[in-house]
Amino acid sequence: MTKDIRRPKYFLGIEVTHKKHSVLLSQRKYALDLLEETELMGRKPANTLMESNVDLWFDDCHTLDDPERYRRLIGKLIYLTVIRTDITFIIGVLSRFMH
Repeated sequence: MTKDIRRPKYFLGIEVTHKKHSVLLSQRKYALDLLEETELMGRKPANTLMESNVDLWFDDCHTLDDPERYRRLIGKLIYLTVIRTDITFIIGVLSRFMH
């Protein structure tokens, strides 16, 4: 007798694909949803690296229109760095300006 095991297709934003002898994890849908939310879908990607010794500072005279949206976006990008380790440094720098 075979049990009907329900296998998740998505778990915490990660797409789960079951193969015969393996499981594939992907954040493709999560990344596409993020691009759509930020209205960047269809934009051309850029291979621009960030310099490691950039002198950034907080400017009191200009604030974001929606700081909550910025914090939400940074949080989502931090979650995305689980798979995309190449953006970890940049997201770390951006997260310093969340408050």
